[in-house]
Amino acid sequence: MERVERIARETVRGWWLDAQESDHTKTAYGHVADRWFEWCDRRGLDVWDARRPDVDAWRTQLRRRLAVGTVGKYLAALSSFYRYAARDVDEAPVEHNPVANVRRPKVENKSHADGLTNVEARALLAAADADGLRSAALVHLLLGTAARVSEIVNAAVTDLGWDEERRVLKVTRKGGMEGAVLIRPSVWATVERYLAERPEVPNGWLIATTGGRRMTRHTAYSVVARLARGAIARDVKIGPHDLRHTAITLALDEGIPLHEVRMFAGHASSATTERYDRRAHTRGSSSAGAVESVLWGEGPA
Repeated sequence: MERVERIARETVRGWWLDAQESDHTKTAYGHVADRWFEWCDRRGLDVWDARRPDVDAWRTQLRRRLAVGTVGKYLAALSSFYRYAARDVDEAPVEHNPVANVRRPKVENKSHADGLTNVEARALLAAADADGLRSAALVHLLLGTAARVSEIVNAAVTDLGWDEERRVLKVTRKGGMEGAVLIRPSVWATVERYLAERPEVPNGWLIATTGGRRMTRHTAYSVVARLARGAIARDVKIGPHDLRHTAITLALDEGIPLHEVRMFAGHASSATTERYDRRAHTRGSSSAGAVESVLWGEGPA
């Protein structure tokens, strides 16, 4: 039975993307599918006839141009596409997933963002305060809440609320899940002043451009990078994710339990939070000491 011609790959691509909840995921997955389709077309390969050796060859090509973590994300997205085509489409154009057994590149269990020291973070806050209320609100929110930059720039004033007596901001997390970040009084004082003194923003964006439009992630990156160049002595590029990284690592450094930091960061898994732990190699030393005390009688009973 020739099922390959019955359903066009673009049709399945559209159905598959519609099944994703997050707009960010739809955009990222669509990009991966398009690159895979282009690669197959250059080789005269029908997408529905692809086998593992074909995906292995594509992975090898990707490794020459992309970071290890990005290659892994590409393969995960492509695997999702074929799983959908094989399982969720009537008269499925494929019977198996050619990506299923492809080896994914190993990702180092460590975040590569450039976390700031306490001194550097305070210097950046001071530079943002001196730059203006919008810059101050942006940097205070990023450092004080550990929110992703997309969560901040996509938020509106109407997303602000209260949890008992605590000020919170409703955000859309990765995967389209709703969440809330706590805005501590020190951060809220800056944000409140910014909202009170800025010109009217027609659509009520929490952080807006001078023209009243929503600030883009690119603009937020430019603001943070510019301020960091003047405030931090090290020759390193600093962006919004580095401020999120800083907030998470500082919480871990202060001894806050991992599960609490995970909630603070909005991570789905504690394993992700652990990647930010600068003292991971020393964690567990007190547990080892307790075992030593019980079994060998060293130290206090």
